[in-house]
Amino acid sequence: MISEPARLVRDILQAKPGSVNEFMRRFGPELCDYATAIVPVRGPVFETALEDIFVDLLSQIRAADSTSDESLRQFVFESAARTMRVRHRALLNAPADLSSIKSTYRHGEVLRELKMSEAELAAAVSEGVIRAFREDDTTKFRAQDLRALMKNSSAAVACISAAHRELCCLHFRLGFTPEVIARFTQQTAAEVEQRIDEACHSLVTHGVISEALA
Repeated sequence: MISEPARLVRDILQAKPGSVNEFMRRFGPELCDYATAIVPVRGPVFETALEDIFVDLLSQIRAADSTSDESLRQFVFESAARTMRVRHRALLNAPADLSSIKSTYRHGEVLRELKMSEAELAAAVSEGVIRAFREDDTTKFRAQDLRALMKNSSAAVACISAAHRELCCLHFRLGFTPEVIARFTQQTAAEVEQRIDEACHSLVTHGVISEALA
């Protein structure tokens, strides 16, 4: 009996209606997470990179190991990593952007970042969920108090390079081991572990995550 991953690959190769959409539903959200780690700002550059990842995946799908869900998933992300290295090396070489790291936020910025109403923010402050302070006759909020509540922390993680963000995404968000990531990124497992440790140290240094999480 044919496995589900093998059926999906077969259907794509035979151009069965709906097969590509099924593939996108299965792997699209995680591939978006992967692309976002490298290109945090959604726009033409992000859209081009993500489109190239999907195009390359579908053109190479015949070579996929479809013996299990995990083997197919690994093929998907190995292909995505290869696309970034062949087509978008400059994006992977993007350095850290320390200018994007904010230590404090103003009232309006908090409303935008947390997508809260005036009443919701006032309630959160009165209940001690969010702490506010006065500086230069302006109400401000410390960034380190807001990190966990932010729905889009892409600016915060810009304090590490795109290459480091890629490794952290593959390991912490997508759950791949350093040994598997090493195959994706053409590094050794020891190099992957070292670079992930470097990224975590930088995130702690800039207050993006606590030391307990690193």
